[in-house]
Order: sequence, then structure tokens, then C-alpha cells
Amino acid sequence: MVGSEILIAVLLGILIFISSAYLTYFCYNRHKKLKQSGEAEGGVPEISRKGKLGLSLGLIALFAASAFSLGIKIVYRAAPAFGNQYYVSVNSPSMAAKHQSNTYLKTYGLDNQIAQYDVAVFDVYDKQDIKQYDVILFEKNNALIVHRVVEIQEDGSCITQGDNNPSRDDWSVAKSEIKGIYVKKLGFLSFVNYLGYTPGIYIALAGSVYDLGVLLLFEILDKKSEDVSSISH
Repeated sequence: MVGSEILIAVLLGILIFISSAYLTYFCYNRHKKLKQSGEAEGGVPEISRKGKLGLSLGLIALFAASAFSLGIKIVYRAAPAFGNQYYVSVNSPSMAAKHQSNTYLKTYGLDNQIAQYDVAVFDVYDKQDIKQYDVILFEKNNALIVHRVVEIQEDGSCITQGDNNPSRDDWSVAKSEIKGIYVKKLGFLSFVNYLGYTPGIYIALAGSVYDLGVLLLFEILDKKSEDVSSISH
């Protein structure tokens, strides 16, 4: 993901937080004016109920969005397999861009770069032929890696390299280490997954906590209002 998308994610979180704050400010002041004018006597004012409903919906939406993003982050980091495909959160920038020294990328028009935190789909490798310049998912030193095949050796093992790296990897990949062959990226899930790694998700979580606190404040104010009303009558 590029810098502009980081900015969008953060601004989105801030916008949600400010919206919640404004709703709180409006509802609280309306509540206060109703009490001062005497319209709130005898029960909880309607604006307070509406305010609490709005804050409840905001709390649910913020929490659901945050939980969904963090859930996607946790699930796809583990590279789960569904059917004959792996779904992988590519957390390295090594395939995110074309390094200027990798002339083969331009020569063969290879533009299937995978940005950091993209969710990529790989067909399960089932001993089918691997071609030069395929992007593969493989396991090395107990870590899952996504790189491009730049050379196939006589024994069938592969030499790999990240598109964004200036040199080849210092290992060869045996067929037994290959997990899958790249198929596509999932745009929406990639963005949701990416949010889990930005400050935007923590701002949204802060908004959830904020809304919860304000809901409790409304409950306390309304309880006091009802108590005063019952005493006065």
C-alpha cells in the first residue's frame, strides 16, 4: 500500500471519531437545554433516548469494523487454505515494486507486483510445472515467503527473488517447499487487512471506547434526572 492509502485510513478513523464526538456534544447540550427549560421534568427526554440510540449504533459499527479488520489481519497472516487455494497476507514489501536493477521485469512486462499487506491467492502446488517468472508461495526456515522464480535449475529447484530486491535470494527452493502459485489479489480484503496495520484501526477502537464511555455518562445523567423527578413528585 502506498502513502496516500495510509493517509486515507488515518483520516477515515479520525472522521469517525469526530462524528461520534459531535453527536455526543449535540445530544448532551440538547439534553441540558431541555432540563433547564423544564421540558425534561417527569421523565427521560426524547433527545437523550435518540442520542443513546445513535451512540449505540456508532459503538456497534466502530466495534464491528475494528473487529472485522483485526480478524482479517489475524486469519490471513496464518495463510489459511480453503479448498485448493491459499489466502495469504503478504506482510513484506519485497514484491511491492519493480527494483530498477531487475531488467527482466520490464523486458517481459511483468507487472503483477504484490503490495505489502495485500491478501493474495495461490493455487495449491500439486507437482505441476513451475515456469520461469511465476510468483510462488514457499516455506523457508519456518517462514512463508512470496517471491518470483527467476531461474529453474536442472534438479527442478528454483532460484527466487523479490521484485523489489536488488539481488537474488541466497537459497534455492526445492519442489517440496513450494506451497502454491500466485493467482490474484483480493482488493477489498487487502484494504481491510491493511487497516489492521495502520493507526486508523486504533483510532476506530478509541472511538468505540469513547462511545461506550459516553453511553455510560448518559445513563448516569438520565438516572439522576429520574431520581430528581421522582423526589419532586
